[in-house]
Amino acid sequence: SEWKKSASKSANKIHSRGQFTDIEAAISQSTRTWLSDPDSDRAMHLILLTDGVVDVAKDSVTNAESRDRILNSMLAQLAQSGVKIHTVALSKNADSELLTTLAETTTGWSEQVDDAASLQRAFLHMFEQAASPDSLPLNGKQFEVDSSISEMTLLIFHSPSDEPLQLTSPTGDVFDAGHANGELQWRVENGYELVTVTAPKVGTWQINADPDPDNRVLIITDVKLAVTPLPSNFVVNDSLTINARLTERG
Repeated sequence: SEWKKSASKSANKIHSRGQFTDIEAAISQSTRTWLSDPDSDRAMHLILLTDGVVDVAKDSVTNAESRDRILNSMLAQLAQSGVKIHTVALSKNADSELLTTLAETTTGWSEQVDDAASLQRAFLHMFEQAASPDSLPLNGKQFEVDSSISEMTLLIFHSPSDEPLQLTSPTGDVFDAGHANGELQWRVENGYELVTVTAPKVGTWQINADPDPDNRVLIITDVKLAVTPLPSNFVVNDSLTINARLTERG
């Protein structure tokens, strides 16, 4: 809870009043501790979100030199250190060639979005690339919970015209945003809702929302399916070898 308070307070200080888009400085500042203290066992993911091009001065030559340093100096060092760069282009005017090269060279993920709703989904995809969260399969509007699950968080996307989200437990109890308490946390945002249930009852749970490919049921559990990491990008018809194993408490 203290981390959330600190993060919310810090987020209010973020703004876009800057006159330039210094992508080189942003990457350098974000990765400085990774490069000075490399750790091959640490997962390092950098998410670069921009609506522009490399723009550090009014002089086009200076801008070109900065872009060149990113591609021909910084990128090789980041890739060699194991940093994965995921990029989000916020407009069609962004330097898509630069962003795609940064992502593909470091086996990261690259997306372009045109509105705020798409941005939320893009960040979900980036988060899954970086954190590989455990989740349950959603079968239409329902999902199964077993005794190994200690907590679950539902991420449900919706449009303003949809009915308020409701969650029905295996015993038939119906919950909505008005039922939030210590064991049920409910956050309503523009375009999606986030519901966390501690010690969920075993059985079939249901939601009243229409199916959406980006809806998720993320879980905390002692039983996990450990799978070989899949590449972010690969060629059509490539053959991938996947190893998987079930673990319990590690």
